[in-house]
Amino acid sequence: MILQSTHCLNSPGLLTTKMAVLGGVSFVSGLMLLLGLLTSAAGIVSVLIIIASALSLFPSISRNLIEGTSWFLFTGTVSVAIVLLGPGALSIDARIFGRREIVIPRRPSLPR
Repeated sequence: MILQSTHCLNSPGLLTTKMAVLGGVSFVSGLMLLLGLLTSAAGIVSVLIIIASALSLFPSISRNLIEGTSWFLFTGTVSVAIVLLGPGALSIDARIFGRREIVIPRRPSLPR
């Protein structure tokens, strides 16, 4: 997201207000995902940007950096996985909200 947004913001001929806002939001959400700050919100925003770009509601983020639908598929899958899995142990969210451990209870033994 950060690489795509910097490419989007550095395109002087294609830079419109809509592209500047899209590039700025993409950069901020990518940076928040990288740092692990408000991971779920940043992941949802990046998924929405990817879906909107794939459906052509916004102009294409990049013309030359990554062509085709493979970029949408890859970044969309990674963003959904991050939203569902949550931040890692070394994220800012873990420092703020505390680390959470998933505890899977043992199955009770079946009577024979």
